[in-house]
Amino acid sequence: MAWNPTAVDTRRGAGSKKFILPSLPPGWREKLWLALPETSRYRTVIATMCLCPARPGEYVFGIRDEQYAPGVQVLRRGDQLLIYTVPLKSHGGQYGTELAGVEVSIAQGGAPARHLANLCDETGGSIEVMADGADALRKAVGRAAASASLKGVTPYCFRAQWIADAKSTLGSGEAVAAGAGHISVKSQSRYGRAEHGRKGGGGLLGTFSKRQPRQLTAERQARFSRLKEHAHQLRTAGAKGIVGGDISGSSVGSAVARSEPLKFRLDRLPKAADFGGSAPAGSKFHDAAPLVKRSREGEPMGELTTPYPAAGRF
Repeated sequence: MAWNPTAVDTRRGAGSKKFILPSLPPGWREKLWLALPETSRYRTVIATMCLCPARPGEYVFGIRDEQYAPGVQVLRRGDQLLIYTVPLKSHGGQYGTELAGVEVSIAQGGAPARHLANLCDETGGSIEVMADGADALRKAVGRAAASASLKGVTPYCFRAQWIADAKSTLGSGEAVAAGAGHISVKSQSRYGRAEHGRKGGGGLLGTFSKRQPRQLTAERQARFSRLKEHAHQLRTAGAKGIVGGDISGSSVGSAVARSEPLKFRLDRLPKAADFGGSAPAGSKFHDAAPLVKRSREGEPMGELTTPYPAAGRF
């Protein structure tokens, strides 16, 4: 059969998962999650993906940008969940929001939200959600999607769907960028569209961040490029065994706890004194951060002091 050039999708960003969203049924995220076996070690990770836009790599425990990356944190506050992480591409917090999160209604978040809420109750109010690796997570999502008869679903589909829901709920702009961990408010244009979202989808109530997203100036873009090159050099050096801090044994499953904490540049973690707060008794680390919280209308709602990271690990 002759090659047909008209079959090639030439749209800009044709690989974006936003083009898959129109073909997915309403409630596809919860449907996929319910298709997971009760014994799946990724059950908690995928429940979290149903409710927040964290990138697959943000679930991976280890060292990122020369500092400890603890995965995705889930905290229960009454009838709500706060889900937050240190975004990728922040280069040690020099760019972007430094910390990004979402506020979710447990009642409106469905079975995934109830699952996370129950785990928080069992561990004193908060959990730490992690995956073995981004590729392992992709395969787990693929298996669950096949069981649920959902075609073309990958971990990034969850992120695209959340952004579509957030645009429908909060309106395009700073509030969406804050929850998604975007450096710039312009980045969300590459993701799900409002017409493919559902207002309040996934129980979404609002977003919060440590810093506000901003537009990238030419000077900041140049600095960002230099930092990317520096990060590449560090990764290359690490692969050759030059950089210390071996984390080859740090792979953690979604329900497996480490026996010892990883000791590598923990001095780079935020301290309570830096933010004018203190962690509650029993927190795994003594850190807290006042965060800018945004309502459905996107207006600031004052500071929200959130312990970081969480006490339980899943």
